[in-house]
Amino acid sequence: MYGVTLTAILLPVLLALFSCSDRGVDPSDVDWPTTSPQEAGLDAQKLSTLSACIKSGVYGEIQSLLVVRHGQLVMEEYYRGTTRYSRYQVYSVTKSVNAILIGIAVSQGRINDLQSNVFAYFPEYADLATNDPLKQQITVEHLLTMTSGLNWDELTLSYNDVKNPVMQMSQNDDWLRFVLDRPMATTPGSKFRYNTGCSLLLGEILHRALGITVDEYARQVLFGPSGIVDWTWSRGSHDIINTGWGLTLRARDMAKIGQLYLQNGVWQNRQIVPSVWVQASVCRTDMATDINGGRCRWTHQ
Repeated sequence: MYGVTLTAILLPVLLALFSCSDRGVDPSDVDWPTTSPQEAGLDAQKLSTLSACIKSGVYGEIQSLLVVRHGQLVMEEYYRGTTRYSRYQVYSVTKSVNAILIGIAVSQGRINDLQSNVFAYFPEYADLATNDPLKQQITVEHLLTMTSGLNWDELTLSYNDVKNPVMQMSQNDDWLRFVLDRPMATTPGSKFRYNTGCSLLLGEILHRALGITVDEYARQVLFGPSGIVDWTWSRGSHDIINTGWGLTLRARDMAKIGQLYLQNGVWQNRQIVPSVWVQASVCRTDMATDINGGRCRWTHQ
């Protein structure tokens, strides 16, 4: 179990594989420094063979491939009609970006305590926890680590299956109530269970703590400072930002986020994400992370 669900984007070799849209405009972002595979210590022939396999469909419908090594762009290829300016629906990477924003908000003192009870942020839904002692124990950190204890299984069934909780939620007129109303399956903190609903709650907690929308906060503290200017973020019921799967990004900007974490939260000599949050995000934790105290405790297993 990883601290704040950030493993999907933290690879030194970064792949983008999503459905996309293409606006065909230059967002005038800062270009990556480039180098050749040979200078980066990589096998150019193997990369060429990989690209040929992608073109022929051996690996499915991959639409872009970026290889970044030591902060330099070694390879950048686009397939099936996409270009450098295409935006991709990044699906659950949205959860990781949202978790980054939570970390920045904590460092700014905008979210004071990861051990806060979730229902403190949702007083209008307090009735859902009144008679359930386990539900009253769910904290913000439990949402971050997807150990809320809520009865939620979205991986066994297809996302198109009407029995899948994500499908059920998306068809509900109140996504937040749907998630908070789920029965408890385990004690909070005891078991990891992948849960898109947790990420949606986190997005709304961020919104309520900040007083501005999640997408606007992302523009101010993450996307803007790292030169990400061409993106979209869809909304769900009651106009909440869809922090479960609603973000679109360009492949280069996906690579930026990955490189940002490889550089311990620094982009172009600016600390964008607190280093302690980066460390907590990529380590196996015992859920004893202390961000406010400026340190991170974890147990490697």
